[in-house]
Amino acid sequence: PTAMKTYVNNIQTTGQFLLGLVSDCLDFEKLTAHKMALHNVPYPYEEFRNSIMLMISPLCRQKNITFTFSEAAPYTVSIDKVRFEQIFFNVLSNAVKYTPEGGKINFEANSHLSDDRKLVVCDFYVRDNGIGMSEQFQKKLFEPFEQENIARKADQQGTGLGLSIVKELVALMGGTIEIKSKLGKGTTVKIHLDME
Repeated sequence: PTAMKTYVNNIQTTGQFLLGLVSDCLDFEKLTAHKMALHNVPYPYEEFRNSIMLMISPLCRQKNITFTFSEAAPYTVSIDKVRFEQIFFNVLSNAVKYTPEGGKINFEANSHLSDDRKLVVCDFYVRDNGIGMSEQFQKKLFEPFEQENIARKADQQGTGLGLSIVKELVALMGGTIEIKSKLGKGTTVKIHLDME
């Protein structure tokens, strides 16, 4: 029974990885071919906060990582909910993946209204004290299928498309992304978006 359970778990893990790979490839193909359309709907901040907590908190609990979500002004924005959440799920799940047991991750959203009060101007920050990235890898981290090989464990495997997709989605939404990292010290991801 123990061996059977192990086999089933391995099959499920491999299946999830392959499904993720296919999904990422399809998303990346759509984005690079400029065939992905955004479907904007009203999205309250509180709903976004709850979705992030629901998706990320269990992953952090599994590794005993302290996850803090700094509060922001409770604006409702017009955005493609699925793609918006996809951006932050990718960035935050990377933070979990590359932060060791007992580490810390902080999500912060600083927002204010534009001068004409038509846009919510927002800087999102994801900070972790994980393994970080080398300066050499940071030059190519947005390239598809790129992954840094620093004592990567089995649970850190991925498609190497996550950050490429994030960058393309952020650009599609008219925003910018910056990543600062130091090997052995952690990573900070800053995403800027102006949202109706």
